Amino acid sequence: MALLRIVSLTIFACCLVSVSGQQVFQKALSLSEYEMVIEGELFLNTSIKTAEGNTEYQIVAPIELVFNRNDLIILSNSPNEYISLFRMTEPSMKLIIRGKNEASSDKKIMKGSETSAYRDGDVVINKQVNGFCSNNIEVDLIINDFRKQVEHNGQNLKFQLFIKCESTIGHQKNVTGRIRINNLVINDGVFLDVNIPYPSIYPDDITTEMTNSDQLMQSFTKHYFKNLPSISFNELASFLINPKGIGVFNFDGFWGSKNGQFTLSYNGNFRLKAGSVRKY
Repeated sequence: MALLRIVSLTIFACCLVSVSGQQVFQKALSLSEYEMVIEGELFLNTSIKTAEGNTEYQIVAPIELVFNRNDLIILSNSPNEYISLFRMTEPSMKLIIRGKNEASSDKKIMKGSETSAYRDGDVVINKQVNGFCSNNIEVDLIINDFRKQVEHNGQNLKFQLFIKCESTIGHQKNVTGRIRINNLVINDGVFLDVNIPYPSIYPDDITTEMTNSDQLMQSFTKHYFKNLPSISFNELASFLINPKGIGVFNFDGFWGSKNGQFTLSYNGNFRLKAGSVRKY
Protein backbone atom coordinates (compact mmCIF):
# COMPACT_ATOMS: atom_id res chain seq x y z
CA MET A 1 0.00 0.00 0.00
CA ALA A 2 2.84 2.38 0.85
CA LEU A 3 4.43 1.75 -2.54
CA LEU A 4 1.10 2.28 -4.30
CA ARG A 5 0.64 5.58 -2.48
CA ILE A 6 4.13 6.79 -3.50
CA VAL A 7 3.43 5.89 -7.13
CA SER A 8 0.07 7.69 -7.01
CA LEU A 9 1.65 10.84 -5.55
CA THR A 10 4.37 10.74 -8.22
CA ILE A 11 1.80 10.52 -11.01
CA PHE A 12 -0.21 13.38 -9.47
CA ALA A 13 2.91 15.57 -9.26
CA CYS A 14 3.72 14.97 -12.92
CA CYS A 15 0.19 15.74 -14.11
CA LEU A 16 -0.63 19.16 -12.70
CA VAL A 17 -3.07 20.91 -15.03
CA SER A 18 -1.97 24.23 -16.59
CA VAL A 19 -4.12 26.72 -18.43
CA SER A 20 -2.85 29.06 -21.15
CA GLY A 21 -5.66 30.98 -22.84
CA GLN A 22 -8.07 28.29 -24.00
CA GLN A 23 -5.47 25.52 -23.97
CA VAL A 24 -5.54 22.98 -21.15
CA PHE A 25 -2.60 20.61 -20.94
CA GLN A 26 -0.64 18.39 -18.59
CA LYS A 27 2.87 19.23 -17.37
CA ALA A 28 4.23 15.86 -18.44
CA LEU A 29 5.64 14.34 -21.58
CA SER A 30 3.89 12.02 -24.01
CA LEU A 31 0.81 11.09 -22.01
CA SER A 32 -0.87 8.43 -24.13
CA GLU A 33 -4.27 10.15 -23.98
CA TYR A 34 -2.78 13.02 -26.00
CA GLU A 35 -1.38 10.82 -28.79
CA MET A 36 -3.18 11.81 -32.00
CA VAL A 37 -3.20 10.92 -35.71
CA ILE A 38 -4.08 13.19 -38.60
CA GLU A 39 -4.45 12.10 -42.24
CA GLY A 40 -3.42 13.77 -45.47
CA GLU A 41 -1.33 13.45 -48.63
CA LEU A 42 2.36 13.76 -49.43
CA PHE A 43 3.45 15.24 -52.77
CA LEU A 44 7.15 14.52 -53.27
CA ASN A 45 9.66 15.00 -56.09
CA THR A 46 13.15 13.61 -55.63
CA SER A 47 16.28 13.55 -57.77
CA ILE A 48 19.12 11.15 -57.01
CA LYS A 49 22.44 11.79 -58.76
CA THR A 50 25.32 9.32 -58.57
CA ALA A 51 28.46 8.59 -60.57
CA GLU A 52 26.50 5.91 -62.46
CA GLY A 53 23.54 8.12 -63.45
CA ASN A 54 20.37 9.88 -62.35
CA THR A 55 16.98 8.77 -61.02
CA GLU A 56 13.91 10.93 -60.48
CA TYR A 57 10.76 9.98 -58.60
CA GLN A 58 7.41 11.72 -58.34
CA ILE A 59 5.10 10.48 -55.60
CA VAL A 60 1.57 11.16 -54.39
CA ALA A 61 1.02 9.16 -51.20
CA PRO A 62 -1.81 8.95 -48.65
CA ILE A 63 -0.22 9.55 -45.25
CA GLU A 64 -0.92 9.87 -41.55
CA LEU A 65 1.07 11.97 -39.09
CA VAL A 66 1.43 10.82 -35.48
CA PHE A 67 1.90 13.52 -32.84
CA ASN A 68 1.45 14.26 -29.15
CA ARG A 69 -0.72 17.35 -28.72
CA ASN A 70 0.33 17.85 -25.11
CA ASP A 71 4.04 17.99 -25.99
CA LEU A 72 3.39 20.46 -28.80
CA ILE A 73 1.47 22.81 -26.49
CA ILE A 74 4.19 22.78 -23.83
CA LEU A 75 6.99 23.39 -26.34
CA SER A 76 5.00 26.12 -28.11
CA ASN A 77 4.26 27.97 -24.87
CA SER A 78 7.60 27.56 -23.11
CA PRO A 79 10.60 25.82 -24.73
CA ASN A 80 12.60 26.05 -21.50
CA GLU A 81 9.80 24.42 -19.51
CA TYR A 82 9.65 21.67 -22.11
CA ILE A 83 13.40 21.07 -21.72
CA SER A 84 13.05 20.92 -17.92
CA LEU A 85 10.70 17.94 -18.21
CA PHE A 86 13.52 15.75 -19.53
CA ARG A 87 15.20 14.14 -16.55
CA MET A 88 17.24 11.20 -17.85
CA THR A 89 17.68 11.97 -21.56
CA GLU A 90 18.53 14.86 -23.83
CA PRO A 91 15.48 16.96 -24.81
CA SER A 92 14.08 16.26 -28.25
CA MET A 93 11.02 16.64 -30.44
CA LYS A 94 10.08 14.19 -33.18
CA LEU A 95 6.94 13.60 -35.25
CA ILE A 96 6.38 10.71 -37.63
CA ILE A 97 4.74 10.55 -41.07
CA ARG A 98 4.01 7.14 -42.55
CA GLY A 99 2.11 5.66 -45.46
CA LYS A 100 -1.60 5.09 -44.89
CA ASN A 101 -3.73 2.13 -45.94
CA GLU A 102 -6.16 2.56 -48.81
CA ALA A 103 -9.78 3.04 -47.81
CA SER A 104 -11.49 -0.34 -47.26
CA SER A 105 -8.19 -2.16 -47.74
CA ASP A 106 -5.25 -3.41 -45.71
CA LYS A 107 -2.86 -2.42 -48.53
CA LYS A 108 -0.77 0.74 -48.58
CA ILE A 109 -0.73 2.07 -52.15
CA MET A 110 0.72 5.26 -53.64
CA LYS A 111 0.89 6.80 -57.10
CA GLY A 112 4.32 7.35 -58.56
CA SER A 113 6.59 7.67 -61.55
CA GLU A 114 10.24 6.82 -62.13
CA THR A 115 12.60 8.24 -64.73
CA SER A 116 16.16 6.98 -64.65
CA ALA A 117 19.26 6.80 -66.81
CA TYR A 118 22.41 5.09 -65.63
CA ARG A 119 25.33 2.95 -66.73
CA ASP A 120 26.48 -0.39 -65.36
CA GLY A 121 29.79 -1.12 -67.08
CA ASP A 122 29.03 -1.35 -70.82
CA VAL A 123 25.28 -1.55 -70.19
CA VAL A 124 23.22 1.67 -70.49
CA ILE A 125 19.77 1.52 -68.90
CA ASN A 126 16.92 4.00 -69.37
CA LYS A 127 13.64 3.61 -67.55
CA GLN A 128 10.36 5.53 -67.73
CA VAL A 129 7.43 4.04 -65.82
CA ASN A 130 4.42 5.19 -63.85
CA GLY A 131 1.55 3.62 -61.95
CA PHE A 132 0.79 2.51 -58.40
CA CYS A 133 3.06 0.67 -55.99
CA SER A 134 3.50 -0.14 -52.30
CA ASN A 135 3.35 2.92 -50.05
CA ASN A 136 6.45 2.49 -47.89
CA ILE A 137 7.02 6.20 -47.34
CA GLU A 138 8.34 7.28 -43.94
CA VAL A 139 9.29 10.77 -42.78
CA ASP A 140 10.86 11.65 -39.44
CA LEU A 141 10.34 15.31 -38.49
CA ILE A 142 13.14 16.14 -36.06
CA ILE A 143 14.29 19.34 -34.38
CA ASN A 144 18.00 18.75 -34.79
CA ASP A 145 20.49 19.95 -32.14
CA PHE A 146 17.52 20.74 -29.93
CA ARG A 147 19.13 22.70 -27.08
CA LYS A 148 21.07 25.00 -29.41
CA GLN A 149 18.00 25.67 -31.53
CA VAL A 150 16.06 26.71 -28.42
CA GLU A 151 18.94 28.92 -27.22
CA HIS A 152 19.61 30.64 -30.54
CA ASN A 153 16.30 30.49 -32.42
CA GLY A 154 13.81 30.82 -29.57
CA GLN A 155 10.39 30.77 -31.18
CA ASN A 156 11.77 30.05 -34.69
CA LEU A 157 12.37 26.33 -34.30
CA LYS A 158 12.63 24.17 -37.41
CA PHE A 159 11.73 20.56 -38.12
CA GLN A 160 14.13 18.83 -40.50
CA LEU A 161 12.61 16.12 -42.69
CA PHE A 162 14.40 12.77 -42.86
CA ILE A 163 12.65 11.00 -45.74
CA LYS A 164 12.82 7.32 -46.63
CA CYS A 165 10.98 5.00 -49.00
CA GLU A 166 12.19 1.42 -49.05
CA SER A 167 11.86 -0.61 -52.24
CA THR A 168 8.23 -0.60 -53.41
CA ILE A 169 8.43 -3.55 -55.80
CA GLY A 170 6.25 -5.72 -53.53
CA HIS A 171 2.88 -4.48 -54.83
CA GLN A 172 2.24 -3.16 -58.34
CA LYS A 173 -0.94 -1.82 -59.93
CA ASN A 174 -1.59 -0.37 -63.41
CA VAL A 175 2.12 0.13 -64.09
CA THR A 176 2.99 1.16 -67.65
CA GLY A 177 6.10 2.43 -69.41
CA ARG A 178 9.30 1.04 -70.83
CA ILE A 179 12.81 -0.03 -69.93
CA ARG A 180 15.58 0.31 -72.51
CA ILE A 181 18.76 -1.73 -72.02
CA ASN A 182 21.23 -0.68 -74.72
CA ASN A 183 19.20 -1.42 -77.89
CA LEU A 184 16.67 -3.73 -76.24
CA VAL A 185 13.28 -2.13 -75.37
CA ILE A 186 11.00 -3.81 -72.84
CA ASN A 187 7.35 -2.73 -72.67
CA ASP A 188 5.76 -5.70 -70.92
CA GLY A 189 6.23 -6.63 -67.28
CA VAL A 190 7.74 -3.30 -66.31
CA PHE A 191 7.68 -2.36 -62.63
CA LEU A 192 7.76 0.78 -60.51
CA ASP A 193 10.38 0.60 -57.77
CA VAL A 194 10.67 3.75 -55.64
CA ASN A 195 13.75 3.49 -53.46
CA ILE A 196 14.72 6.64 -51.53
CA PRO A 197 17.46 6.07 -48.92
CA TYR A 198 17.28 7.53 -45.42
CA PRO A 199 19.81 10.35 -45.00
CA SER A 200 23.14 8.88 -43.87
CA ILE A 201 26.79 9.86 -44.11
CA TYR A 202 28.47 8.77 -47.34
CA PRO A 203 31.09 6.14 -46.33
CA ASP A 204 33.99 7.99 -48.00
CA ASP A 205 33.23 11.07 -45.86
CA ILE A 206 33.82 9.27 -42.55
CA THR A 207 37.33 9.65 -41.10
CA THR A 208 39.11 7.61 -38.45
CA GLU A 209 39.09 10.62 -36.13
CA MET A 210 35.30 10.82 -36.36
CA THR A 211 34.77 7.14 -35.58
CA ASN A 212 36.91 7.56 -32.46
CA SER A 213 35.08 10.64 -31.19
CA ASP A 214 31.33 10.92 -30.55
CA GLN A 215 31.67 14.69 -30.30
CA LEU A 216 33.36 15.00 -33.71
CA MET A 217 30.79 12.66 -35.27
CA GLN A 218 27.85 14.61 -33.84
CA SER A 219 29.31 17.94 -34.98
CA PHE A 220 29.97 16.58 -38.48
CA THR A 221 26.49 15.04 -38.72
CA LYS A 222 24.76 18.33 -37.84
CA HIS A 223 26.72 20.15 -40.54
CA TYR A 224 26.32 17.31 -43.05
CA PHE A 225 22.53 17.41 -42.92
CA LYS A 226 22.08 21.18 -42.55
CA ASN A 227 20.53 21.48 -46.05
CA LEU A 228 17.85 18.84 -45.56
CA PRO A 229 14.29 20.08 -46.20
CA SER A 230 12.79 21.84 -43.20
CA ILE A 231 9.52 23.42 -42.08
CA SER A 232 8.56 25.79 -39.28
CA PHE A 233 7.77 24.13 -35.95
CA ASN A 234 5.39 26.97 -35.04
CA GLU A 235 3.36 26.69 -38.25
CA LEU A 236 2.94 22.92 -38.00
CA ALA A 237 2.36 22.90 -34.23
CA SER A 238 -0.25 25.66 -34.46
CA PHE A 239 -2.20 23.68 -37.03
CA LEU A 240 -1.96 20.40 -35.11
CA ILE A 241 -3.00 22.00 -31.79
CA ASN A 242 -6.04 23.73 -33.33
CA PRO A 243 -6.60 22.14 -36.76
CA LYS A 244 -8.86 23.98 -39.22
CA GLY A 245 -9.41 23.26 -42.90
CA ILE A 246 -6.39 21.92 -44.78
CA GLY A 247 -2.84 22.68 -43.67
CA VAL A 248 -0.25 22.82 -46.48
CA PHE A 249 3.44 22.59 -45.60
CA ASN A 250 5.99 23.12 -48.37
CA PHE A 251 9.60 21.95 -48.25
CA ASP A 252 12.74 21.61 -50.33
CA GLY A 253 16.35 20.71 -49.66
CA PHE A 254 19.12 18.20 -50.29
CA TRP A 255 22.00 16.20 -48.85
CA GLY A 256 24.93 14.38 -50.39
CA SER A 257 28.57 13.37 -50.29
CA LYS A 258 31.35 15.95 -50.03
CA ASN A 259 32.94 14.73 -53.27
CA GLY A 260 29.71 15.01 -55.25
CA GLN A 261 29.49 11.27 -55.91
CA PHE A 262 25.99 11.21 -54.42
CA THR A 263 23.32 13.92 -54.13
CA LEU A 264 19.66 13.54 -53.20
CA SER A 265 17.39 16.58 -53.55
CA TYR A 266 13.74 16.93 -52.55
CA ASN A 267 10.85 19.32 -53.06
CA GLY A 268 7.15 19.04 -52.41
CA ASN A 269 4.60 19.43 -49.66
CA PHE A 270 2.32 17.51 -47.36
CA ARG A 271 -1.31 18.44 -46.79
CA LEU A 272 -3.17 17.58 -43.60
CA LYS A 273 -6.96 17.45 -43.21
CA ALA A 274 -8.32 18.90 -39.97
CA GLY A 275 -11.44 16.73 -40.12
CA SER A 276 -9.40 13.51 -40.01
CA VAL A 277 -7.86 13.94 -36.53
CA ARG A 278 -8.42 11.01 -34.19
CA LYS A 279 -6.86 9.47 -31.10
CA TYR A 280 -3.92 7.18 -31.79
